Parts: sequence; C-alpha cells; structure tokens
Amino acid sequence: MWVSKIREEQVPLSFFRLNPMIVGIQNDRLNELGKMDMKAAGIKGVFVLGLIVLISGCASMSESECQMADWRAIGFEDGAKGRSSSRIGEHRSACADHGVAPDHSAYKTGYAEGVREYCTPAEGFARGKRGATYTGFCPNDLRDAFVAGYKLGEKHYQIKKEINEHRAKINSSNSRISKLEKKVREKEAELIDSDTQKRRRSALLQKIKGYQKQIGELETTIIEHEKLRAVKESDYSKLEQPGY
Repeated sequence: MWVSKIREEQVPLSFFRLNPMIVGIQNDRLNELGKMDMKAAGIKGVFVLGLIVLISGCASMSESECQMADWRAIGFEDGAKGRSSSRIGEHRSACADHGVAPDHSAYKTGYAEGVREYCTPAEGFARGKRGATYTGFCPNDLRDAFVAGYKLGEKHYQIKKEINEHRAKINSSNSRISKLEKKVREKEAELIDSDTQKRRRSALLQKIKGYQKQIGELETTIIEHEKLRAVKESDYSKLEQPGY
C-alpha cells in the first residue's frame, strides 16, 4: 500500500536509492528475475538436448555400425522384419555422414533371403491386424499366401477399429451428459432459491429445458452407437481365427 502511495506522489529517485527497505525490495525483484531467466535458460537447454537426441535417434545406423557393417546381414534383418527394401536409402543417408557407402549387392542378396522368412501367412495376418500397409515386397511364390493372411488380418483390424470408434462415441456422449446434468442441478438449485427473482426463474427454466433436450439427444446417440457396436462385435466373433 505505502509503495503505491509513494509512486503516486512521484517521490524522487534518490529516495529509492537511499532507503534500505526499498533497496531490499528492488534486490528481491532482481533476484526473482534472475531465477526466471535461469529457469527459462534451463528449459531451453533441455529442449535443445531433447532435439539433439531426437535427431540422432532418427538415424538408422550409428557410426560404428556403418564402419563395421555386414550389409548382407543388414539386408536380411530388414527383409525378415518386413521392412521395405527402400530402407537402404535410410542406411545410405546415415552412413554418408561417416564416409561409408552401403554394399548394394550384398544388401539386396540378404534382403531377398530375409523377406522369404517374413512372407508367411502368419506374418501377413499379424501385419493386417495391426493396420500396417503392405507394399507388395513378397516374392511371387509366397505372395498369395501372405496376402490371404494379410486380408484376413485387415478384416480383424477394420472391425475392431469400428468397435472402438463406437465405444469412443458412447464414452464422449456419456461425458457430455454428466456435464449437462451438473449444469441442470446447478440451475435447479438456483431456481428454488428464495432470493431468485421471477424474471431470473423464467430464464433458468429455459436453460434447464435446453440442457435436458441435449441430454435426450445424447442418450439417443448412445443407444444408436450401442446397437452398432453390438452388431460389429457379433461380426468380429464370427471372423475366422487362423491357427497360425
């Protein structure tokens, strides 16, 4: 209070310089600002460090891996994990920073061997079920069996996705209903309060009716999505379960 009064009366600056109490306030403020600057610098440092880690984590291979690379083994691993053969481009970019170039021939040989390990009906089913894309990398003699498994997995994924979407709609609607019911209770409490004026009561009644209408619409939405979810769950239970 007294500081505000001093400012209003425009006391000379010499007062602030000489008065020990004011000096103390100024010093405390400077310390606070210093701490804020240090905190901001710390946050910025953490951000930069995190960015460096993120960028380095994006490289497919480290310097030591590039220098000691067995490109046939790397190709085999990529193929056996169902990665695209274009991944060698990522390896090329990562190793170029360390002056190392991939052995394309060795990588291609290893990849062709590895992809034969991957292209099974079971892996196709697993890939489709988790919603991953298939870019046609399987060899001709394994393609049909892999694709059959993949398409079945896709059906599992799609129906599960629709079930989860209906469940999310139901949960969202229930959450909105809870919020609206709370508003109704608040307005009803105000409505029965003896201090509430007549004009205000009329406005409250209109708001309550509006909230109740929204609740009714949301309850209808929930019923619709519950029915649709039940249909999809029935469809899912009838899907073929491969014995891979």
